Amino acid sequence: MSGHFKMEKISFSYDEKPLIDNFQLEFDKSDNVALLGPSGKGKSTILHLIAGFLKPKSGKIILDGQTLFDQKGIYLPPEKRSMGVVFQEHCLFPHLSVEKNIQFGYQEHQHGIQDYLDLIKLSHKANSKPDELSGGEQQRVSLARALASNPKLLLLDEPFSALDEDLRVKLREDVKNILTELKTSSIIVTHSKNEAQYFANKIIDLNDLRAND
Repeated sequence: MSGHFKMEKISFSYDEKPLIDNFQLEFDKSDNVALLGPSGKGKSTILHLIAGFLKPKSGKIILDGQTLFDQKGIYLPPEKRSMGVVFQEHCLFPHLSVEKNIQFGYQEHQHGIQDYLDLIKLSHKANSKPDELSGGEQQRVSLARALASNPKLLLLDEPFSALDEDLRVKLREDVKNILTELKTSSIIVTHSKNEAQYFANKIIDLNDLRAND
């Protein structure tokens, strides 16, 4: 489900104001990477560049041997990048049940919908609507829906920051265990050093752009 990833000399500007300059990132499959830093350092912007929501000014992005972006003219839209994304907000369909939310965008592979319900421990709420779930349960459904698309890379944009501390710690543990079980590569955006150290085996500190393994 996961593959080698590489960003080469990526630059990006908002209204001609440089935000990302000559950024590089490379890791192997099954790695968990954390982009660490305070607000305004470009963490979410880098994630959006990887996902294809934003287009770099220059550089190259490659996933599992496929070029996703090249300044010479290659640009794959988000839906063709084999990535799953989990945002801070849950972004679930309020009119669909837990099961139907996970089923949305499902790509048939070795795991079925029931496998994901079991994985997030919500089989007993398969027919519940999002407004009948707690914040942590909603975020687990968001994770399952992203994984059900069979991504090569999972992107997590501060997925726990809206939760209280106890729930945040518990869900962080659950998500790490799930990714380890599925052997899925991931990139998490966070401003918490403790969270980065717990979750990732490679940390990119955007204060000094130094990679710590």
